[in-house]
Amino acid sequence: MNAFFGFVQFQNSESHSEKNKYFSNAVFLAFPTRFPRRKIISENNIALAGDFESFCTEGKSLFFNGEIYNRQEIEKVLGISSSLHKSNAALVCELILQKGLEAVQIINGQFLIIYVNKQDQKVHLINDHMGIRQLYYYHDKNILLFGSEIKFLLVHPDCSKDIDWETSLKRPHPSNVLSCFKSYKTWFNGVNLLPEASIIHSDSKKKEIKISTYWNHTERTNYDYKDDRRTAKDVMEEYISLLDDSIKIRINNQSTNYSLLSGGLDSSAIVALGAKYSPLETFSIITQTTYLEDTTSICTNLANDLHIKNSQFLIPIHEISFNTNLWKQWIWRMESPVNHTDSLTKTLLHYAIRKKYPDVKSVLTGTGSDQLNGGLVRWIVNDNGNEEENWENFHREIQDRENHKIITQKDDDLWNCRNLINREYLVSISENAIENNSWMHYVNSTLHSELFSLRWDEVRASNYHGHETRFPFLDFRFIDFIAKIPPKLHKELFFDKPILRIPLKKILPEYVLNKPKVPAYIPDYDYRFKLYNFLTSNKNLMEEALDAIDQSHPVINKPAFFKRIKLLQENPNIFEWNNIMKILNIGLLEKLVGKNEKEMDIESLIEEPIEIDFNESRKTKIFLETKLSIKNKNSAEIDLQKPLFFRENCALLFNSMNNKFFLSKGNELAFEIEDQYTDWKNFLIKIDNKQSIQQLLDDLSISYHIIEGFLKIALEEKILCVARAITNKV
Repeated sequence: MNAFFGFVQFQNSESHSEKNKYFSNAVFLAFPTRFPRRKIISENNIALAGDFESFCTEGKSLFFNGEIYNRQEIEKVLGISSSLHKSNAALVCELILQKGLEAVQIINGQFLIIYVNKQDQKVHLINDHMGIRQLYYYHDKNILLFGSEIKFLLVHPDCSKDIDWETSLKRPHPSNVLSCFKSYKTWFNGVNLLPEASIIHSDSKKKEIKISTYWNHTERTNYDYKDDRRTAKDVMEEYISLLDDSIKIRINNQSTNYSLLSGGLDSSAIVALGAKYSPLETFSIITQTTYLEDTTSICTNLANDLHIKNSQFLIPIHEISFNTNLWKQWIWRMESPVNHTDSLTKTLLHYAIRKKYPDVKSVLTGTGSDQLNGGLVRWIVNDNGNEEENWENFHREIQDRENHKIITQKDDDLWNCRNLINREYLVSISENAIENNSWMHYVNSTLHSELFSLRWDEVRASNYHGHETRFPFLDFRFIDFIAKIPPKLHKELFFDKPILRIPLKKILPEYVLNKPKVPAYIPDYDYRFKLYNFLTSNKNLMEEALDAIDQSHPVINKPAFFKRIKLLQENPNIFEWNNIMKILNIGLLEKLVGKNEKEMDIESLIEEPIEIDFNESRKTKIFLETKLSIKNKNSAEIDLQKPLFFRENCALLFNSMNNKFFLSKGNELAFEIEDQYTDWKNFLIKIDNKQSIQQLLDDLSISYHIIEGFLKIALEEKILCVARAITNKV
């Protein structure tokens, strides 16, 4: 469990002490399962709660939450034996005492360190290089509040409760890949996310805080590449070696390891490399999208080819999302208006893992690869097959996005002729710096966006259910490695991840490496249009988010807002819908204040996801297509107004010995009708060679899609036929 909160008290008055006591008790009461041990650790002017290792020596205390992956390297630097420092807290305290606070930069892990110097009355809060262990903080002249989630801070009487509409509206949608926007303000006024590789220096004497960085990936672009003789192949080999080590140190000393598997290149790479070092089990999600994109079968096939276990859980997100209570709880649980489908599906996946496999403590994930290796490039420019032209278009797009930083919006004429002016001159007259290495603009932009979207959601989804998510692709060593790659090689390495794809040919099958690209959404199955229409048509939900319909809002122009919704309902556009839903969700997020764990219990509204058995592939296919409302490609060829017949030597049989029904073919039992498929069994019993398919359905009061998958198989297997059927298969 990675939930934690705490405070550094600047004022020691009785009233402030009472507030802080109330704060701690209120968090425990509101979030009981997050803090099963109601224990407060107090050190002079600091108090904290959560799963912290602690170590004290000579007026210094250190509290550690997280994981370290390179203990032996640190021990070697310190010249000590691991037997002398059994805990991570003790090891890190020795490192700081010997080398200073900045020495934490050699730690490879994901962590929060709290270092207390009692004599100086200073407290230092330190996070990891990539900000994976997220820390939120709020401070005023009396107190510094901090926690792993915003909702914990909002419990304190002194913490601001207002939405920061300006930052919230400015923060771009995650699909805006090359945004220049960068801010560590959260959606609430005064509540900030600690930047990556940063230290909060809290001084109780001066009643102030300062923030410094011990490692800055945005400045790692000033390299001299002229003497670098490496080829693209050399870089690829070095890259895979680094990735292999990154995975190895994250699964070290565990008898069995676990990983999420999506069927894509990134998670498949993690699994294939990780399986070399220890037994590996994987978990996958089945939704309409994964099924239609064929990633469901890819996960099954890859697990078989690599001889690893793969557990897949069915999450029919297209159905369960249509619930306004669930929608609100989802926004509150995630503490974000970014309504990523991934955040809900991964929350439910971790829920299923915890229920089915309670011994799982940590999982690996491929998140972060797209942001470093060019996986989002094809979202910026279309891949037309011409490598040279593709890269030129992409490089031009990067420079144009950077122009937003160096040319202000008021300089219209300068903007209009930006492509006719030397870039060096534009930079010289700008107050903003740009990266010397253009690829690092992509990296820095996408990593910052991911921090507030995919990573934000993924950390919450796993932590809530007691799992540690490990991110091999976000090993901080990759930043230096990628920044040092000569720009002349970028085209060969980064357009849709050849840096990863090509060297993996040795260990991954072709169906993973060359999986066909899929569109951003599948039009026939993009349920978001219908869902957003459903949500914005709900007056109660709209009023909860933005107050009474006829009441003015201090930020939102309601007449224009509702007019836009009406237009979208008539002429849907997903990008416009995203803007509308962002505003609606910000309004709902404002109601997070005062909500407790019970009021955010997503799981109580949803059945536990089912683990799917693929041993009987045909039955599984029928079941999944029914549950996922997959349209039968041949359904238009079946005339529902025609009677249905059993073919010659085919029948529905009942075995009185075991009370089972069977479909027979050629006088042999072909398919058992399992007990749970009652509607299909009743439909078969009802067939009389006279009534049409539709009449049978009407008599039984069942929908066609319930039996569609079964009927398709029966027709293909030539057990049933439709009178004068249009299809050639019968």
